[in-house]
Amino acid sequence: MLSNSLSAVYGSIVGIFALALIVQLESTGLLSTIAQDISQRDFRALIDLFSSSGLTQTFVAYALGALVLAVLVAVLTSGFVTAAEYGSYWKAIGGSRVDIASVLASFVDRWKPMAWTLFLSYSLTFLPIIGAFLLTIFAVVFLEGSLVLLGAVIMTYLAAVVATAFISLFFIYTPVAVVSDNVSGFEAIRKSVRQVRKAKKTAATYGFVYIFLTTLVGATPSLIPGIGLPLASLATVGLLIIVVPILHLTKTSLYEELVRPSMPSDSLLTLYKPFLPDLVGQFPKYGWQVFRRGLAELRSYALNARNFPYHLASAASLVVGWLLGFRIAQNGLSQAIYSLGYVPGRINPELGQIVPLSLGTYIFLHNWQVSLATGLSGIWFSLSPVTSLLMNGVILGIISDLVPNTALLLSGLLPHGIIEIPSFMLAGSAGIKLGVMFLRSRRNPEEGLKFEQAFRQTLYLLFGLALLFFIAGMIEGTVTPQVMRLAGWS
Repeated sequence: MLSNSLSAVYGSIVGIFALALIVQLESTGLLSTIAQDISQRDFRALIDLFSSSGLTQTFVAYALGALVLAVLVAVLTSGFVTAAEYGSYWKAIGGSRVDIASVLASFVDRWKPMAWTLFLSYSLTFLPIIGAFLLTIFAVVFLEGSLVLLGAVIMTYLAAVVATAFISLFFIYTPVAVVSDNVSGFEAIRKSVRQVRKAKKTAATYGFVYIFLTTLVGATPSLIPGIGLPLASLATVGLLIIVVPILHLTKTSLYEELVRPSMPSDSLLTLYKPFLPDLVGQFPKYGWQVFRRGLAELRSYALNARNFPYHLASAASLVVGWLLGFRIAQNGLSQAIYSLGYVPGRINPELGQIVPLSLGTYIFLHNWQVSLATGLSGIWFSLSPVTSLLMNGVILGIISDLVPNTALLLSGLLPHGIIEIPSFMLAGSAGIKLGVMFLRSRRNPEEGLKFEQAFRQTLYLLFGLALLFFIAGMIEGTVTPQVMRLAGWS
């Protein structure tokens, strides 16, 4: 789940840069000009505008800024997440109890060596693809274009992909070596390579199973018409909670067996205990206990007066985003959207091809995943959930301008929004508080217990929100479309 929260962090980075760019274009009047050229299909004027006003350089500057910041954040945050994940697996295999306190301890203790190791391993892994990209740029700039050149570029990329896959196979144990052997950097990579060379077939089998299972779970739902969307969301949740953790735990177990071949036979039997009985027996029971506690934590957090400042910050972020989105829409963005074929007051015809309950399930799972990412992203810094709420507010503001009148707008938002919007705000509020408590714990170690309590409460609260998002999703998938049609939507 911590890794899932990184999607909110990256989305916040992209969203902030994109919003800043749009605001700059709106303040200079260029947004309206661009929208007008698009609506009139005057692409020559659009090209001239980009050439004469320096828009190309502006776009490149914003894109590079977002890319550099995203890469920097990815390197740092992946160190925290991977250290927490594999540190917990290693403790579990060793027979130690893994709870939230131990996860957070792994989260903090080994993040620096893990971040450095991941940076090196990813750089070496993707070096062939980076080289192929640079070679392509050189070929385009200095060589004449031809079919032969195109074929050479394609073959170069294919060779680079194969080389990357081959290198990644030898690096699969790298994060495990960081937490198990207390090493980092090239030493962790060397240990991984050594163990892969010791058992090549095992590593190759694991790599094949990993690719096969993740591809199967991710791709199969798209092949089923009508209910493919909710199955895709359910597959994402399954990958997040079940499939990937089992695969990573298996990898950790394999490394344990390779580095300690003298393990007693009873330990090996425990190591390879079938997980299916737990999956159909203990897992649902534990999930029900977590859900019940989540509802209790949700009620406690929402009604606690000490949390009202965080509720207020969450609501303010959403409102500011709405006002900003409405302003941007009125100053050119709506015109650009109309030029792309949007018809005011018309329901998306593709929604009619989806089974209503199926649509509600998809909306529920999607929104719950977003709330998980938003709430847990606060562990990095409170700005991430604030930005997530701000961007959702911007979307609401743009929609408010696109919808022809208030009656149509309310019919599309209120039936489910009465539950959905406050639920998002509560997730954002918990995320903001989590970020504040994390910063306090870093400045004052005595605040560590309060941060642990805040993290535990946030985690359970997000599970409790699943019920609210389920109800809102069912309403949005079944009731809201009927209300919209009664209000005049076509």
